Amino acid sequence: MNATGVFKAVAAAALGCALLSCCASTTPPPKSDTAAASAAATNEVVWYLKGAERQAETYDQRREIRRALEDLASLPAAELRRKRYADASMQPGQWSLATLLQKYFVPADLHSIDEQRLYDDAQRPEARTVVRAQIQAIDENRQATP
Repeated sequence: MNATGVFKAVAAAALGCALLSCCASTTPPPKSDTAAASAAATNEVVWYLKGAERQAETYDQRREIRRALEDLASLPAAELRRKRYADASMQPGQWSLATLLQKYFVPADLHSIDEQRLYDDAQRPEARTVVRAQIQAIDENRQATP
């Protein structure tokens, strides 16, 4: 094999190694039992609303958000699942509570709401504390801070 052939073979081998390393699985290792237990213990309401940025354009939207938060802080899970709220154009009965929260709040730790856990976790004191802080922020025309 001449020098050009050797060079081509080495270049092809190097390219193959580079492709293998780039395409290798980047799946993270499985969570330890402690990490999984910690994630399961996280309150969905707290995780989503603590430090979340509220984004509403009108007084009516803020009023609907406040109404939904009041429900979140006071109603049992079964009733929360049935409740419906006005959408952004104030068409009544269009959004679930989880949808309303996702439309109007940007959480500090971006993730999607687990709707089942949201309603169940709403009954816990730490959730109600965070919800009350968001309600107070609406009343004071400011953002809630962590």
